[in-house]
Amino acid sequence: MKAIHFTPLQYISTFIMLFMMTNIVAVELPPMSHQLSAVEESFPAPPMELNNTIDQRFNLSDLAGQVVVLNFWASWCLPCRREMASLEQLHQLTGDSNIKVITVNLGELKDTVIEFMDSIEPMPTFPVLLDANSSSASNWSVKGLPTTYILSEEGQVIFKALGGRDFEHPDMIQKLRQLSSVD
Repeated sequence: MKAIHFTPLQYISTFIMLFMMTNIVAVELPPMSHQLSAVEESFPAPPMELNNTIDQRFNLSDLAGQVVVLNFWASWCLPCRREMASLEQLHQLTGDSNIKVITVNLGELKDTVIEFMDSIEPMPTFPVLLDANSSSASNWSVKGLPTTYILSEEGQVIFKALGGRDFEHPDMIQKLRQLSSVD
């Protein structure tokens, strides 16, 4: 087999072409929506009890009386990756309120999740729950990722979003604050 040799100019032009293609893809990504869709009829949030990344048991029912932003995601999902920093910004902006951000990773190992979370800027400080066998996906009717549910203070599912969202958008924050009796 004959070896292929490149000149320095060919290496540079290949690098420039790949760099430009990468930038074109990044520029062409559409903006994330800040809209939520009301569910046709609100329903009680299905029970959920999972461990977080530090092996503490978390029960969704412990958040009764609070507005909950519940996000299902995976690290291989590009829209999930794009919205993660936005979820952290929402968490930071509403941290002193009655609005709680909770995420559930579906189908991945703890080490994979932690490695991914460590790469996010700003690094998420909200609870990240682990569902390695994705059992919660069927209980919550998750059909694609990311999927986000908004729970009322009464524990009712009232909004759903399929696909990436801009959670730090002022309209999104205002809508969530309007749902809270405390804010």
